[in-house]
Amino acid sequence: MRIPLDYYQVLGVPIQATPEQIEQAFQDRLLQLPTHQHSPTTVATRRELIEQAYAVLREPEQRHAYDRHCRTVDPDDLIAQLDSDATAPHLEISDQQFSGALLLLYELGNYTQVVKLGEQFLKGDAFDLNRPYTSSAAVADITLTVALAYLELGREEWQRQSYQAAASHLEAGLGVLQRGNLFPDLQEQFQTELNRLRPYRILELLARPLSDSVNRQRGILLLREMLSDRGGIEGRHDDYSGLGVEDFLKFILQLRSHLTVAEQQELFERESRRPSAVAAYLAVHALVARGMQELQPSYIRRAKDLLERLSPNQDIYLELASCLLLLGQPAEALAALDQSQDQQSLAFIRRHSNDSSDLLPGLYYYTEQWLREEIYPAFRDLGEAPVALDAYFADPNIQTYLEALSDDAMTPEPAATTASPLPEVIRPTVAVPPPVSFTAETLPLEYHTGLGQGFSTSAATASSTATETDTPQTSTRKRRSSPTRRHKKRQAWFWMGAGVVLVGLGALAKLYWPAKTAEAPTPPPPTPVATPTPTPQPTTLATSLTPEMARDRLRTWQQIKAQALGTAFEIDKLATILAEPELSRWRSRAQGLKSEGSHWVYTLKNLEVKEVRPQGSDRVEVLAEVNEDARFYEQGTLRNDISYNDPYRVIYTLTRRGDQWLIQRMRVIS
Repeated sequence: MRIPLDYYQVLGVPIQATPEQIEQAFQDRLLQLPTHQHSPTTVATRRELIEQAYAVLREPEQRHAYDRHCRTVDPDDLIAQLDSDATAPHLEISDQQFSGALLLLYELGNYTQVVKLGEQFLKGDAFDLNRPYTSSAAVADITLTVALAYLELGREEWQRQSYQAAASHLEAGLGVLQRGNLFPDLQEQFQTELNRLRPYRILELLARPLSDSVNRQRGILLLREMLSDRGGIEGRHDDYSGLGVEDFLKFILQLRSHLTVAEQQELFERESRRPSAVAAYLAVHALVARGMQELQPSYIRRAKDLLERLSPNQDIYLELASCLLLLGQPAEALAALDQSQDQQSLAFIRRHSNDSSDLLPGLYYYTEQWLREEIYPAFRDLGEAPVALDAYFADPNIQTYLEALSDDAMTPEPAATTASPLPEVIRPTVAVPPPVSFTAETLPLEYHTGLGQGFSTSAATASSTATETDTPQTSTRKRRSSPTRRHKKRQAWFWMGAGVVLVGLGALAKLYWPAKTAEAPTPPPPTPVATPTPTPQPTTLATSLTPEMARDRLRTWQQIKAQALGTAFEIDKLATILAEPELSRWRSRAQGLKSEGSHWVYTLKNLEVKEVRPQGSDRVEVLAEVNEDARFYEQGTLRNDISYNDPYRVIYTLTRRGDQWLIQRMRVIS
């Protein structure tokens, strides 16, 4: 059989080499043994070819005959001149020499030829009469050489910053090894390279044109896999990429500029259910942007719900006020402003409210700046899209939706209790890095030392607190940037600029201010009725809640939780164990799962009351340790990345309502 090698290449010398150079090259080649796990048979075949080359080139007459026969073409042979394979240097080798010749090609850096010849052999029919005869050891050697060639081709593409091409070579090499079930250590090395390459691939694929939907979807799937391996944005599981929690957060911020508003909304809204405070906040941005761009306030309403889930632990009241304003709820928006601790932004809003009796004009102006300077630029498909609140509020469909929403707000259910808590997923409480600035540049090409050097980090700091609902999860306290940093363009998440002319306030005022300023008619005095003297009722509760009673109530809660969030969705039962605000939170959560076609399956393993602390005659705090198996199903598919079975500790606040103790608050502490 023919192989694209000549004797000069085998020895590693030029065609003009002197006899002394040939002698030295031969000795050097014999000393240069393969560094990998090739069998003695292949190593011996390699040596045989080296000695064969030396035997021909050291004799002047044989060398002259070889040069004339193998490195020239007969001028009268037109077919040979047109055949590039015929004119290229080559050797005729026996079938038994194939594995050794392939190894020589690899050592000479002819990786493409190794892959071409080796794959042709490995994919061939073992009973093909034209197939070279090889032993099982030689087949393993050929597999090894082909895999190593793929590894080198992948590294070459990596150096060229062609990350997807590099991954294709690495995946092909890994596939060769897996088909033969050979060299597990080398398979692990391939997988390590692929894991370290994954962030680069994601950025490269997502940077493709929007028309290249196939490759961009591949990048999104890789990102989801990476998030699953890590356990979310703030997760501490090892995805073998070399990125720590802080570096991964910077990576997420960097790739946002490559994602559309719809892609970010779907991705981060899904991730917020782990739960993830970072994903929830990023989902808010995407939902607000999509609601504004598509004139769909239902997205903004979902953003408001997410913010309400974050509000117990983080100062997100400015964002909440803007969302409420966009939903045509000015009174609620002003109430949210009252809870904000961001004095600089509040001063900005007051300054732009002029002489108004309230802060609505300034909030309107602030919201328009927030959308233009912070929200829209984070999405690839929005870019320089104009922000026009006047057009938004003037749209007839928007007006219809907001009027209906305003009617819904008149129902007795408190507006502040409609938010569902972050779902019960992540285990130990950990601090999340502070908001950071980021650049659009690609990650650095230092794949053996991690990926964290390609990002720009802000000097902001953050503190962490663990106050959540009845399940383990990560929570963070977000501290706003200092006044100096807040006005640097897009340098922190909560920055809000200034300097754009206020427009469109009249549209909002036309819709909602008359209702706000109109005086309600004075209701007539109630008709006096006889008040019967109440009959004393027997006391059914102990003065304080005992540990045994607390354990029974908490076990009842676990059963009702499983029924309300399970496939039956027995949501009405929540009212028998929960008080506000937890009742509205869990009811909203169950309704959301039902509408999405998702559900939880809870199996309580153990529940132990550690301490009961009375807070008054009608209020008790209970510290309990819960061990449950919780499986999350999304449209019938088990999500192992969200499911959990780790024990956790919760502080329950129980309050007495009539003759019952109801759970009013839940807070996971570990």
